[in-house]
Parts: sequence; structure tokens; C-alpha cells
Amino acid sequence: GVHYFRGSERTWYEKLVWILVFALSVGSCFWLIHEVYHKWSDTPVIVSFAEKSTPVWQIPFPAITICPEVKTSYGEMNFTRQYLNYVGKRAGEQRHDNGTDSLLAIMQLCERSIYDRLLNQSQPFPDKISGESYGSIIRRMKIPLKDTVLYCSFQNNWIPCEQLFSYTMTDEGVCVTFNALSASDMLRKENLTPLEPYLSENKPSEHWTQDGGYTAQSDLDSYPYRALRPGQLAGLKVVLRSDRRNHDFLCRGALRGFKALLHPNNEYPQLTSQFVRIPMNQDVNIAVKPQIITTTPGLHHYSPERRQCFFNHERYLQFFREYTQNNCELECLTNFTLSHCGCV
Repeated sequence: GVHYFRGSERTWYEKLVWILVFALSVGSCFWLIHEVYHKWSDTPVIVSFAEKSTPVWQIPFPAITICPEVKTSYGEMNFTRQYLNYVGKRAGEQRHDNGTDSLLAIMQLCERSIYDRLLNQSQPFPDKISGESYGSIIRRMKIPLKDTVLYCSFQNNWIPCEQLFSYTMTDEGVCVTFNALSASDMLRKENLTPLEPYLSENKPSEHWTQDGGYTAQSDLDSYPYRALRPGQLAGLKVVLRSDRRNHDFLCRGALRGFKALLHPNNEYPQLTSQFVRIPMNQDVNIAVKPQIITTTPGLHHYSPERRQCFFNHERYLQFFREYTQNNCELECLTNFTLSHCGCV
């Protein structure tokens, strides 16, 4: 339509209309190009559905952490009796009480009201006497695995629970975990206190990585374990038990049973905010529907700010070898607590 701009046979009004139409068309094109570029610049990553389904045996079975509400056995310590005895003693007797350290250690796992009640007694808060850490005391007084998990079945095969579960130190005390990465694969042990074994799992994950999945050399028994088919028979079954003599209503209130958390294999479990409650004398079924997000090799050339995600090798964590958002948040909380309190 450019030839309509000139010509003596056309009036100036007709030429002006064609000029405005042409300018509007060109301006609209530039505006659309700018909007498309702006959208691509802000969100260059497009999430789309895969054309075919992913077999369940190509992804690891999720890790499962189970924590009993009871934190110690009655044979190790009667928390209610120990607490009431401490409150009833005079200040001089309290400072020389050998059970104070155990009381303070278990109080780390009790309800907040226990601290408030002790502070309202108009007496100085007790100090730890021995050099043993709270973590070491909690591990020493833990409920044994055999007294927590009675029977275990994975993929419809009964397996000794000691072969499937291992101890994990969490914010809920000592718990038992299934199918999580070992301490050598998840943690940077050189930056941690060697006397504090946070994870007791020692099975190596030689044929699996977060970014690459299972290697071609892996077999069906490679760790972390994977389900060979969907359905209840291919999952994990456990029979849990808790001795009612261990229940202490002063420490944890009237709740009895267990807390369970399903989490990625390379993620350190935290059960304070997210968990599934498993009450006593009930059958609990948990269905898992995995959601997998894979990335194309071309995304490596984009900056993390543009693609809005990190690859495992791009984000160094001081205490973890595996980068996840929850691991990063836990490390930030650890550093914050260490800087403000001097201990973790």
C-alpha cells in the first residue's frame, strides 16, 4: 500500500488515511515483537507434557522417614518423674544432679510449654553438666529400631527391617528412614562434626544421580531402590509398634503414634512442618503419584535467573552434596542458628 502515498489523482485526505494505516500496522508489529521478546526473556523455559509415559522403574522409590511420638523408653528415663523431681529440688541440689543433662536433652524434643513452665518456676534455668552433646544423649536414649518397626515388606517380599531402615537424626529426634542416600552421598562429612552421625545409612548410590537418573550399568537391585510396577503390592509395608509404658503425656501431650514423611532420596528429612500422622491401632495407606520435570540440554546455556532453577552442580552447599530447595533452606537455618546462638 506504499504506492497509495503518492499520486496526483489521490486527495490529501486519502493519502493521510493510508499513511496512518501503514504506521499503525508497523507499530502493531513492533509492539507484538516486543511483547514476544519480553515474554521469552522473562520465562524462556516452557513446561510441556511428555509425549509418552515414564516407566515407574526409571525413578527411585521415595524415601520414607518414620518418627515415633515417644522419644525415649521408660527404662532409659521417666521424663515426668525426672522433671518433677528437678522442679522440687533446691538450687544447690539441681546443679549437682547427674540426670539434668538427660532431662535437658529430651526437653529439646518436647512441647514448647515445658520450657515456659520451667521458666515460670522462679528458679534459674539449668545448665548442662557434662561435655556430652545433646545430640549424643538423644541418640543414646533413642527407641531401638526393633521396638519401632516390627515387620517390613517391600515389593511383596518380607525383609528384615534392619536391612531396609536406618537411623536419621531429625528435628523430631532419632527417626528411622527407608531408601535415603547414605551420609557419604548426601552430606559433606568433612565439614561436619565427626562425632555426630546424622545418618547411619551406608549403602552407596553408585548408579543413580539426581540429574542423570539410573545409569545403563544399574540393575533392579541398585540403590536407591525402585518399584518394578505400580500398585500396593509393589510398595512398602511396615507394621509399627509402640510400648504404652513409654508414653509420656507431659513431654508430648496426649498424641500417640508416629509421624511419617515421604521425601526425595537426596533430601534431608524435616518433620516439623510436613508429615502424615499415623495413629495407633489403625491401617494407613499412602498413595504416591510422582511428578517428574526433566530439562533439555539447551537449558544449560541459560543463567539460573532466567530459567528459574538450579542444576545440582551450580549451587554449592557447605553441608550437603546434593542441592535441593529444602536442603538449601535447612542449611540457611543452620547457619542462622549458629551465628545467633553459637550452637546447632
